Amino acid sequence: MAAPHLEEHDPQVGLIAPCPCHTGTAPYRFWHDDKGPGPLLQARHGTADHNRPAPWCDHFYRLRDRRRGEWVYVAEPYQLHDDAFSDFVYLREHGWHVEVTSWRARHYPGHTVAVVIRKHDD
Repeated sequence: MAAPHLEEHDPQVGLIAPCPCHTGTAPYRFWHDDKGPGPLLQARHGTADHNRPAPWCDHFYRLRDRRRGEWVYVAEPYQLHDDAFSDFVYLREHGWHVEVTSWRARHYPGHTVAVVIRKHDD
């Protein structure tokens, strides 16, 4: 089955996509085990648990960005604390871009925020 796409969800134009963390095809429910931000966060937190690479990683999945042809990693926590923001700076220092939005949230819109992580392109 094809990967879910970033562009499939845009509430402003009426596109409401289900959250892949529970309703999608199993291979896209989590992040890659050996690439993406997961291994970096696991090393930072001293964990080997790919099912939760950082404490703030809740309802996480990955999507394809059709325009860029790349994986986008998403986590949808209910709240973010100081440790999350220091992780965002750490990811930035290691070549990742982090965006926190409410409109991209698919899991429980209005209760979660979407943390969208992608490789930095500069």
